Amino acid sequence: MSVFLRKNWVIFAVLSIFLLIISFTLILSLKNTNNQLIYAGDDAYIHMAMAKNFSKYGVWGITKYSFSSSSSSLSWTLLLSFLYKIIGVNEIMPFILNVIFSVLILLLSYRILQSFNIYGIYNFLILLALLFFSPLPAVVFTGMEHSAHIFISLFFIYLAVKIMTEENLKKEKRWLLILSFFIITVRYESIFLVFIICVLFLIRKKIRLSLTIGFLAILPILIYGCISVFHGWYFFPNSILLKGYVIDFSSVKTFVKSVFYFKNINIIEIMNPLFALTVVSLLLFTYDFLKYRIFWKKQLLLNFIFVIIALFHIKFARFGGFYRYEAYLIAIGVMAISIISRHYLAEKVFNTPVSKFYRIAVIILSFLMGYQMISRGFSSLIEIPRACANIYQQQYQMGLFLKSFYQGKEVAANDVGAINYLSEIKNLDLWGLGTIEVAKLKRANKYNRNTIYDLAKRYHVKIAIVYDNWFWNERIGGLPSTWAKVGEWEISDNVVCGGEVVSFYAVEPGEKNILLNNLRRFSKKLPKEVDIRYYNE
Repeated sequence: MSVFLRKNWVIFAVLSIFLLIISFTLILSLKNTNNQLIYAGDDAYIHMAMAKNFSKYGVWGITKYSFSSSSSSLSWTLLLSFLYKIIGVNEIMPFILNVIFSVLILLLSYRILQSFNIYGIYNFLILLALLFFSPLPAVVFTGMEHSAHIFISLFFIYLAVKIMTEENLKKEKRWLLILSFFIITVRYESIFLVFIICVLFLIRKKIRLSLTIGFLAILPILIYGCISVFHGWYFFPNSILLKGYVIDFSSVKTFVKSVFYFKNINIIEIMNPLFALTVVSLLLFTYDFLKYRIFWKKQLLLNFIFVIIALFHIKFARFGGFYRYEAYLIAIGVMAISIISRHYLAEKVFNTPVSKFYRIAVIILSFLMGYQMISRGFSSLIEIPRACANIYQQQYQMGLFLKSFYQGKEVAANDVGAINYLSEIKNLDLWGLGTIEVAKLKRANKYNRNTIYDLAKRYHVKIAIVYDNWFWNERIGGLPSTWAKVGEWEISDNVVCGGEVVSFYAVEPGEKNILLNNLRRFSKKLPKEVDIRYYNE
């Protein structure tokens, strides 16, 4: 055993550091949430609400009353549903799954680095970078599918690159095909990765394998899309259509326009470390390719694939979401750059003289990438307890409030995760993830205060719990004037909620006094950090 430990000290050390960070961060978070396990975002509770309803009532939806295509991670929601069916609905399971997948990420990365003859301290430093820069602790506390996405993406790329450069790998091919079936169901943006892998296999003249991978990847999405359309929803989940950028297939003209459309890139996206990683990876790939004139090398392929999928993500997908949207790319980029630069740095920097231009370039790029990565890692660790406290003080309390006074009643809201997980309301989702009518109005640019009023009437909504600032813009024009604001809850030090202030409205006139009395009764249970205001008393 001692020999085994000495031989594999790197992975044991990194896993110990990871588990210590998770334990320490959990303790800090629990202190801010009255010892209640809380996730650093409301979206985690959307999956949990759908898993609860599917496991208990057989309804794939944000509520138990009807189907809703609100989850963009089909396999994650199904996995939670399966576990809820076996052991019962609980709040700890997403946390446990994220810890398990994070451990698998580190174990897989350790083996991948060893396959490239990377051992010892350099292996240790790479795994630490992967741990802190992704950052895995923040991913764990989001309570979502992103740790599973990182694991499957890394495994998928490694197997594909290995098959492209070696022969007679039947076992690896079987695993690659299995992963192909699940990868897009974990995160839809995995289509970028599947696409480039299929193209590379075609170029490599592995046509049958390429077509099989593409078919298996698209099959579950086709099946789910048909089910969704059958229920009157869009082919793609609403979270994809409302949050992401989707290619328009309605005509040849709109297809070409959407494919070649380039969104405006803001300063937040430019400062994202993904940009620095992409530039560094592209430079290292170009240098090695021009030097050796060989494309089909594992380290070159890893960087080429990373650069392409990073560019796809920059064009079509989102950043942020409490570090989670680009986490899989950060992990892939760290691994790809570390592998290609290991031999290069050892020869060119440490052992032989290099030009002044090269030294300056290395210093600038290292500073750019290192500063952004270190800042990302430390900021995430600091913000985790604050983010959990935000959700506990706001969305979680909203859910408890509705559970206490509005079970089975009609409620409008624009943050629908925790409230639907904790209670069983009839929910009009004013953002559109859980209500198809809202999504259709938004996509048709017809969503405004008048259509909100009509929807509330149609759904017999009694009260609304919303962020006012989400609706006060030129297109929507605010909330209906007939709605009476009764109260507000305000939190401080917000890092993750959609706003510091959430407002409570009586939609029907007869609900005004009832809502006020309910808010007063519940105020005794609110955390002391929440500032309470009442109106129209």
